[in-house]
Amino acid sequence: MSAESRVFAVGSHDFSYFTGIIADNRQVVMGLLTPRVVAYFFDADGAFQERETCDWEYPAPRVRNSDIWRLNDAEFQARLAAQIERWQQEIGFVPGVIEIQWFFDEELSVGIETLPESLRDLSWSKGEPVEYEMKARLEEWQAAGSFLFCWDRDYLMAGEDEGLKT
Repeated sequence: MSAESRVFAVGSHDFSYFTGIIADNRQVVMGLLTPRVVAYFFDADGAFQERETCDWEYPAPRVRNSDIWRLNDAEFQARLAAQIERWQQEIGFVPGVIEIQWFFDEELSVGIETLPESLRDLSWSKGEPVEYEMKARLEEWQAAGSFLFCWDRDYLMAGEDEGLKT
């Protein structure tokens, strides 16, 4: 089955991103992608429709003398959570696992990857002692229906292990 014809089940992950259905029966994944809040909308069949972004209402403070955001700042987290909750209320968000078709937003590096980088090209392992092991790992990955959901990092998705960070 090709990635384009497959449906991928994606569930919320802690404070990173939230998945669910909205009032017009579309599916959504939304959350923080520094320095903005982003939502990806899909139709009922899981086909990608659009991306919407909005700036933080209350920017995260920065680490002194740097461009690094302090995302663990308690006030920032509270205000960001409130901003996301307001947006969720506006669109009639109901949390739940969504089932979406393959998509990938190159600009923000968000979407579905059917294989991790380490299993995409095994040509380097030909004739090496690890060749058998790498091929076995690839077969296991594919048999389990595993995939990565890329948001702010890669999240392993497979059956009951949905949402494990890699």
